[in-house]
Amino acid sequence: MVARWDGTGRVRAVAERLSFWPFRHEELSEELASVGLRPETTTYAADVDRYLATARRP
Repeated sequence: MVARWDGTGRVRAVAERLSFWPFRHEELSEELASVGLRPETTTYAADVDRYLATARRP
């Protein structure tokens, strides 16, 4: 689920079913940068199987 501010002061929630495929942390960073996104937060740790990351346009 994604919450998106619509510019009028309202927040709109949108849900989509997404395909999932594993990727490395470095690959995610490169992909985000290639579409103009900057990582904002991450729970990445090399010794953990999963992590959460958020990104936004600068």
